[in-house]
Amino acid sequence: MNKTIKVFHPTSEVEGTISLEGSKSIANRVLIIQALCRQPFLVENLPQCVDTLVMLESLKDQKKTHHHVKLAGTAGRFLSAYFATRKGIQIIDADEGLKNRPVLPLINVLKEIGCEIQSVNGDDRFPFIFGSFEKQQSSEVFLNENITSQFVSALLMTAPDLPEGLTIHLPENQVSAPYIQMTISVMSYFGVMVSQKDNVLTVLPQHYQGKDIFIEGDWSSASYYFGIAALSRKVRLMLHGLSENSWQGDASIVDVAHVFGLDVFFENNTLIIEKNPEMKEKRSFDYDFKTTPDLFQTLCITAAGCGKQGLFTGLQTLPYKETDRIKAVQETLTKCSVFLSAMPSKFSKKTGETVYFLDGTYQHPYENVVFDTYHDHRMAMSIAMLATKGVIHIHDPSVVNKSYPTFWKDLQVIGFVVEEISD
Repeated sequence: MNKTIKVFHPTSEVEGTISLEGSKSIANRVLIIQALCRQPFLVENLPQCVDTLVMLESLKDQKKTHHHVKLAGTAGRFLSAYFATRKGIQIIDADEGLKNRPVLPLINVLKEIGCEIQSVNGDDRFPFIFGSFEKQQSSEVFLNENITSQFVSALLMTAPDLPEGLTIHLPENQVSAPYIQMTISVMSYFGVMVSQKDNVLTVLPQHYQGKDIFIEGDWSSASYYFGIAALSRKVRLMLHGLSENSWQGDASIVDVAHVFGLDVFFENNTLIIEKNPEMKEKRSFDYDFKTTPDLFQTLCITAAGCGKQGLFTGLQTLPYKETDRIKAVQETLTKCSVFLSAMPSKFSKKTGETVYFLDGTYQHPYENVVFDTYHDHRMAMSIAMLATKGVIHIHDPSVVNKSYPTFWKDLQVIGFVVEEISD
C-alpha cells in the first residue's frame, strides 16, 4: 500500500549540511563505458538509486538474457543500444510507465545501423528482443526533431565499438543538448574523441581507455535545496559533493539563484547557499527549459511559491517523461491558487514553441489537501519544497527512490519534520 507523509519545517529557517550522492546521469554513462572498455577501472561514489542499480544489475552478469529495467528510462535506452550492438540474444522489459515513453525512434535507428531487434508483442514498446549483432549496414544516421538526448547519448557511447564508427546528424532544434555534451565529456575522459561540427557528430572506431573515476554529486538533486532556500525565511545550506566545473547542465541553476534573492558560492569544495536580504528580487521570471528540462518542476514551483509571474518555453519533451510533467505541475499548483497556462499561438510566432504563463497569488493549501506524486520522483521532491512554507501532505513518497533514495532523511537533517500518516 502506498503511504502518505506529512512534511513541514517548524521555523522556515533552514540550516545544515547535505552530502549528495553521485550523479545518476554520469554514473549510468560510466557504467556503459565500463562494460565496453577492455581495461578494468574503479568507479567511486556510485549512487544507490533505482536507475543506477538497474543498470548495474543488467551489466554485471551478461550470461543472463532477460533484463527488467522497471521505470528507468535512461537504463532502458542505454542498454538497448548496448545489447543491440553485442553478440548473443538479450531481452529488455520494463514497467508499464516506461513502456508508454518513446523508444521507437532509437530502435529504428539501431535497425538502420544493422541491429536485429524485434518487439515481443508487436506494439513497438518494451519488451524487445535484441539479436546478435553481425554486420554494420550503415555508418551514418539522420535523427528527426523528436529525438531525445538519451537516444543520442546511447548511440554515441556504443559508436566507437562499431566496425565503421558512426556519424550522427542531429536536428537543428535538438533538446537537452547539455546531456549530449555530458556524454561527450565522459567519453573524452576515457580516451574516446567525438568530432563535432555544427549539428554533425562523428565517432571513429576506437577503444575506451580504463581510468578510475569519482562520480561528482548530482546537481539535479541539489536543485531542490535551491528551491527550499528561496522559499525559506532564513537559510544557510552547505552541499557537499558538487563540482564547481561540472559536466552536468543542471549546474546552471546557480545562474538564476539571484532571481530568488540567493547568494551561492563555493568554499572548501562545498557549495553554500544563503539568503541575501539586500538583493532586490524581480517580480517576474522568464526561462527557456530546452537545455535543462529536469529543472522545470523545481523552478516553476519555486517561482509559484515565491509569488512570481513566469514565462516559460522549451517544455516540448516534458509530456513524455515519467508523467506528463506540464499537466502534473498545473494540477499541483491549482491546489495553491496558482495557474500555469499555455498562451495563445500569437505569443509563439517567433519560436514556434508554446509559451506558458505562470500567474496567481500563492495560497498554502489546507492540511486536508493531499498532493499526488504522479509516479514521478521529480514531482515528489518539487512538491516537498513547499513544506518550507507550511504543512504538506504527499502521497506515494517512495518514488524518490528512482533518483534520490535518501531525500526524506536528508530533509530531516536540515530541520524538516517528516511523518508517516494513515491513509
